[in-house]
Amino acid sequence: MLGENLKVKIQKIAGSKIKILKKIGLTANKLTILSSLSILIAAYFFFKGQLITGGIFMLLDYLFDGIDGMFARMTNTSSKAGFILDHVSDYVIRRIWYFALAYSGFISYKIVSLAIFSLTISVFISNLAKIKKFKMPSWTMAWADWLIIPAVFTGQVVLFFQIMIIAHFILFIMNLSFMFYLNR
Repeated sequence: MLGENLKVKIQKIAGSKIKILKKIGLTANKLTILSSLSILIAAYFFFKGQLITGGIFMLLDYLFDGIDGMFARMTNTSSKAGFILDHVSDYVIRRIWYFALAYSGFISYKIVSLAIFSLTISVFISNLAKIKKFKMPSWTMAWADWLIIPAVFTGQVVLFFQIMIIAHFILFIMNLSFMFYLNR
């Protein structure tokens, strides 16, 4: 209930902004491309060891990623190509950050492997539940990779990656439990 009320308020606020974005020629797919470019620029700065600058572009990615789908729905321009582009950006391109942080020595490649594995199984079970149309609580989630934000702005990359890995495993177990319990 709280989530739905918040969503409605955000959409009302975003409605006028989306009209402006549409007037200047932006589309949902262009916003997704801007998100992907922000990912790559953030990764470049992470490769260079510049956490704060990379973090700023990371925030731009999350901003563009947060409005591209809303833009598509509000302008009735959702498409299969946009869906694929958005998921490639979210699931594949964004992982470049992990390797850039490892390359720069902020985390180990072992932690990167665990982070990608934990994220993959968490997202897999969540998407499986959606595809199979299983009953699931509306508040469940699969992602905790937003924890990279405090990681780069505090410099505590290892700590927040460890928290993220644990969170993904908890989300996996929680979603798997809901999937079996609510659909027996």
